[in-house]
Parts: sequence; structure tokens; C-alpha cells
Amino acid sequence: MSEERTGSEQSPKRGIPVWAWIIGALVLLAALAALVALLVRPGSSADPADRIAQACRSAIEQDVGVQGGTEPEVSGASEITTQGGGAWRMQGTVTFEQDGSTHTADVRCIVQDDGGELEVVSVRIHD
Repeated sequence: MSEERTGSEQSPKRGIPVWAWIIGALVLLAALAALVALLVRPGSSADPADRIAQACRSAIEQDVGVQGGTEPEVSGASEITTQGGGAWRMQGTVTFEQDGSTHTADVRCIVQDDGGELEVVSVRIHD
């Protein structure tokens, strides 16, 4: 009589037990998950200029909203420069509607790196 092997003892490829395939797959999956977690952190972007621009746009939207304006559009031609000491300046133009008319103004925003978290220190909008 011949002895039959069950599918749980060996994989379709001879010599490698099923448990080794399962452990290998789990290790690979864990490594992939760790890599994704490192690359995609909540609230962060790989490009610091994107994070700076996003922080400034939020502050500009809030500032224009406080002044009674609606839906500001920050120009894509914004320039970001380093101020030193972990600070950056973003300059550009902003267009918004206020009191029924369209306004275009120069905008300057200063952002400070506060321990990995960006903080908008100043926003100035000049008509």
C-alpha cells in the first residue's frame, strides 16, 4: 500500500512545506505594509514645497473668509523661498470676490517648521 500525502503537508512545488509558503507570504505582506506606511504618512507630502503651499492656502482662505471674501484662488505662480531658521516665505497673487466685485491682490505668507509640524506665522494680503 502507498501512503497518501495531504495538501496541508506539502505545496504543489515539491519539497517546500505549505507552512513555509504561508510564513513567506506573511513576511512579504508585512514588509510591504511597513514600506507603504513609511512612504504615505498622514498629512505629509514628499515635497516640502507642497506642504508649505497647502499651509499657506489654508491660512489665506481663512483670512479672506474673515474679511467677507469668497473662495480665494491662489495663483499657481507662487514663489517659495527659504527664510532661514526653519522658515519659508510664499509670495504670489490671490483672486477672490468681495462685496460683489473681483479682487486680485499680492499675498505673502510666512511658514515656520515647529518640530516637523508647519505653522503659518504670518499672512499678508495687499490690494
